[in-house]
Parts: sequence; C-alpha cells; structure tokens
Amino acid sequence: MPQMPDNSRTKLLYTAATEGEAQMLVDHLASFEITASAQGGTLSFARGDIPLTQQTLPQVWVFERDYTDAMQVLDAWVQEAVDQEPGEDWTCVSCGEKVEGVFDQCWNCGGARPADAEEDQAT
Repeated sequence: MPQMPDNSRTKLLYTAATEGEAQMLVDHLASFEITASAQGGTLSFARGDIPLTQQTLPQVWVFERDYTDAMQVLDAWVQEAVDQEPGEDWTCVSCGEKVEGVFDQCWNCGGARPADAEEDQAT
C-alpha cells in the first residue's frame, strides 16, 4: 500500500464499507496513475467495540492535485458497480424454476437467463 509523503497535502476521496473495497479503489486509481492510500483499515479489529462512523470506516485519500481526476475515476467506478447490480428474480424457461436476480444461470437445470425475457414482478 503506498504511503503518502508527510509533506504532501491530501484530501479524503471516499469512505468505504470494508478494507477490501478501499483497497480495490486504491488499485483502480493506480491503473489511472493516481496515487492513493487506504487508511483506517486496521480499526477493523475493534469493530463491535467502537461505533461504525465515517471516521472509523476505511478511507481512501489522494493528493489534492489529483482530487478532480480521482473524483472522475471514482464516479465512473461507482456507476459501473450500480450498472452491475442484480436485476429482479426471474423464471427459467427450461424448467420453470424461480431464480434469484443475482444469477444468470438456473441453479436447477443450468438454463441461461433469457436476454429478452421480461423480469418477474415481485408478488
């Protein structure tokens, strides 16, 4: 994990839900040549003993000079995650089994989710 130089000015970019999420963002930013640092991950050992707040969750910090570019990368990263969220539950056309929206393949028969099928409505 890159350490930010002591004499540099940094800015909070993102507060993550988990250490893994913070590190994934740090790695993603690095692919755009933006140096970032995940901070606060070591507090996870105390979860349950301390409240979960913006100050105790893992945070991603970047240099102030990179903040605008980092925000653009972050916005695209978040939008990509939203676009990949599971859809509604669906019914397999091969066997009639109801399948949770997170799956693209029927657990019962292996049938694929139809691309053009209407999603089941919750009843």
